[in-house]
Amino acid sequence: MLETYQALAGLRANFVVNIDGDFKDETGSSRGISTQEDRALLVHLRKLSDLVLVSDKSAAAEKLNSTGLSTLGIVLGMGPAGEIPALTSTKDQVLVFAPNNATKKPSLDESATAQLVQVSNLLLDRISPIELSAAIASLGFRFPLSEFGPVWLSQLAADGIIDELCLTVTKRPEQSFNAETHLLALERLLPDSKLSLSSSYEVGNNIFTRWRRA
Repeated sequence: MLETYQALAGLRANFVVNIDGDFKDETGSSRGISTQEDRALLVHLRKLSDLVLVSDKSAAAEKLNSTGLSTLGIVLGMGPAGEIPALTSTKDQVLVFAPNNATKKPSLDESATAQLVQVSNLLLDRISPIELSAAIASLGFRFPLSEFGPVWLSQLAADGIIDELCLTVTKRPEQSFNAETHLLALERLLPDSKLSLSSSYEVGNNIFTRWRRA
């Protein structure tokens, strides 16, 4: 199945949710609802990308150090996110996207390799999806992968910036999928989405779907 996923010029988003609608476990991480097959897809998609985008809160919850495969891009939000290993200990390339007119400028550890990218923005302390997309393009990235949570994901979809959504639905062994499972998952996640289903695969305790912009 992995061979059907090829490099995509444009923004590809990856997201995992379980059959009950949960997208994170009790620790705030997606690890508890992911599966071995889903994690294999994540690695494959990262290999196909040149930039992996996450929010600062996700980076802290997942304890990200780096992707190990492509440049990591961390987008700063308005509130505190917690400790992010990628900002202090990694030796891989990390970009930190921050609002240009933020009231408080972020400071990075000089011993780390993280680089600050200040994004021109209209709203105080916040980068819009369109502004982020423009900044990514200006840096020369052509194959960005979004690993944002549902808030950023819904904003990207609303602005028509997502070219492909790779949505994985997982279940426990005692649960069962039906013909509407993947449709319900998308409706819960992006109720006003204009994305169209391009492929669907049921593998073990997963349904792997791909949705394209119409």
